[in-house]
Amino acid sequence: SYSGVNENALNAIGYAALGSKNYEGAIAIFALNCEYYPDSFNTYDSLGEAFMMAGSYKDAIDNYKKSLELNPNNQNGKKMLEKLMK
Repeated sequence: SYSGVNENALNAIGYAALGSKNYEGAIAIFALNCEYYPDSFNTYDSLGEAFMMAGSYKDAIDNYKKSLELNPNNQNGKKMLEKLMK
C-alpha cells in the first residue's frame, strides 16, 4: 500500500481546498485519497461532500452510497444521502 502521505493528511489538504472554495482541487485530492485508501469509508464521505458543494449531486450520491457500503453506521453519510435524495 502507498505510504507517502497518510489518509488524514490528504483529507486535511482536501478540506483546506474545500474551505477556500477550490472544489476541483478538493475533488481531485479526495479522489486520490479514495484511490490510495479504497477501504476507508471516510475518504468517500469527504469526496461526496466535495461533489455536493460543487453541485455535482449524482457524484455526491454515488460516493455517499459507497461510504455507507463500507460503513453502514456512517451517520453523516446517511444524513447527507437523505438530504440529496429529496
